[in-house]
Amino acid sequence: MAAKPTEYSNLERRAVIRFFQAEGVKTSEIYSRMKAQYGCNCLSKSSCYKWAKAFKEGRVKIQDEERSGRPVEVSVMFEQYIVRYSLQIYYIPVSTLNVTAH
Repeated sequence: MAAKPTEYSNLERRAVIRFFQAEGVKTSEIYSRMKAQYGCNCLSKSSCYKWAKAFKEGRVKIQDEERSGRPVEVSVMFEQYIVRYSLQIYYIPVSTLNVTAH
């Protein structure tokens, strides 16, 4: 028997739900089978039911819908702060790096 992969994408898991739902498999059975296969990498029960319902109602896309609103942006200053803070956690002296604030 082949080893189970350890990384799964959300799209892959949604495709599995879509396939089983199209085959007429009950959502509780879909979740049970996915839980057996994916283990701790399985979608939550509520997510599995949400996606199964959406596919049953006619959704065909497994990708997320576009969201409205402003995309998340991080300023250069904040990025530098994160780098400095992260390096301090790992005991790398910031003074040894060539990182300057603008």
